[in-house]
Amino acid sequence: MLLLKRTAGQLIEPHAQVKHCHLRETCFLSNGICTPAGRLWRLQLFDHFGIVGKHETMKRKHGFSGTSSHHISGPAYPFPGPRLLQDLHRELSAELGQPLTYDHLGKMTGEYRGSIHRWCHTITHPLLIAFMCLLEYLPPVRRQAFIDSHCRLYPQLPKDDKQLVNLLGQPGLTLISGGDDDRRCHLVGALGHACQPPGGKGDFVAGIDIHLPIRFVPVKGMAYIDGALGSGHVSQVAAELMPKLLTSAAPVLIFNGLWGCLAAWHQDILRAAQRKQVVLAEQRPPNLAELKSSIKAPINTITWSAGTLIIERG
Repeated sequence: MLLLKRTAGQLIEPHAQVKHCHLRETCFLSNGICTPAGRLWRLQLFDHFGIVGKHETMKRKHGFSGTSSHHISGPAYPFPGPRLLQDLHRELSAELGQPLTYDHLGKMTGEYRGSIHRWCHTITHPLLIAFMCLLEYLPPVRRQAFIDSHCRLYPQLPKDDKQLVNLLGQPGLTLISGGDDDRRCHLVGALGHACQPPGGKGDFVAGIDIHLPIRFVPVKGMAYIDGALGSGHVSQVAAELMPKLLTSAAPVLIFNGLWGCLAAWHQDILRAAQRKQVVLAEQRPPNLAELKSSIKAPINTITWSAGTLIIERG
């Protein structure tokens, strides 16, 4: 295991040894690739797969590697790591109906654009190749079950349903109530993801959710608190986050499950609804009459009733 660092864009010859390993100096990888400037990386070298230091592997159509140009040694995998990420990039773009930029992929993964570019074109990803090799030993049904059990659900609104998204396009207050936690969390997540345009710069959503993102893909810009730790813990953490949230540039604020813990912030949240779209999701909604007397902005309601979503515009 090596801790490595670089100066931007600098490369050395293949098979070279690490020259420096100081926080303020350049560290070079043994396969000739430098780590991102200003960041530390760990690179685990898997000579078992014959990958490290073999640049010619990247130039061939397949990722097979071996000790000779005349034969292939197992366990050989036919796709280089960047090819896997490029294929996934293409599939995601097709699913969303438009080409995704490295900026957008960076937002989806919480990484820098430059890191995404290196992953898709340069880094050999021995850990990813090892993962794929091991995954192949599972029969198809069990393999798919393994993948499904380790992937969260990506909540989405129906593609032909613009009504819910249009609700969030103007300042006001939207109350989500009824149903169980899963239904509300799915709807909140779907609304949050729908507000994030692919490739857009900046955060379009901010807020707090007291349900950890274990079942659903989290929304960028949202903060998640473990509500199981009690209302005191939630109130303390929320109080630290609220000043930044209320002054953020995000046009949509979402609060899921913590209206009762934000009593001291109720008036601030309602004032924010005059210039932003504020979404409150609760099992039991706040008193609608009191809310109408407190703000002049439109108040929309979305209610789960007998498995049906009822939408009323303010």
